[in-house]
Amino acid sequence: MADQAHQAGNVAYRKGDLANAAKAYSLAFKLDPNEPKYSSNLSAVYYEQGRYTLCIGSIIDSWRALRAKHTSNNHPDTPPLTDALAVKLSLRYVKAKLNRDSVASNLTNKANKEKTAEIERDILKFCSAIARQNDEASQKTEFQKVWETWVKAESDQQTPDERAKHRAEAEKRLRDLPIFRSSL
Repeated sequence: MADQAHQAGNVAYRKGDLANAAKAYSLAFKLDPNEPKYSSNLSAVYYEQGRYTLCIGSIIDSWRALRAKHTSNNHPDTPPLTDALAVKLSLRYVKAKLNRDSVASNLTNKANKEKTAEIERDILKFCSAIARQNDEASQKTEFQKVWETWVKAESDQQTPDERAKHRAEAEKRLRDLPIFRSSL
């Protein structure tokens, strides 16, 4: 049943019918919250709609499911760097967070932040690990450059003007990076 809803979402998404794609992916996720691709695809729809807070929430749901699939000692663990979905989600997370933060200063309440803080730290840890990889793939090389700029923009050791400059540079580069849309 969840897979049927997912397939209906894929058809709607390919037609550009984002509203119906969101409904179908949302249903698939409700029917099977343990399958990370359902909430990942929902996050893609929300991203394209400019609904960045919802996008981040769906990424966090997907990341939880991914971690559950990669357990060690009966404890959810960060997905491996070779997990294509994790790479896609981490890039979408950073782009959505950047866009959300430039649209509104802080749309999440404190209780929700505390609930998602561990997952967000895990995603950022994954991004950092991807950026440290020596990989000649142009997609990862550009991700590494963007990540370095992002880290500078988030650093407390920079002046506000320097942070703003690095953030603007990271925004431009991130917006130019594709999120592998064709792999839905």
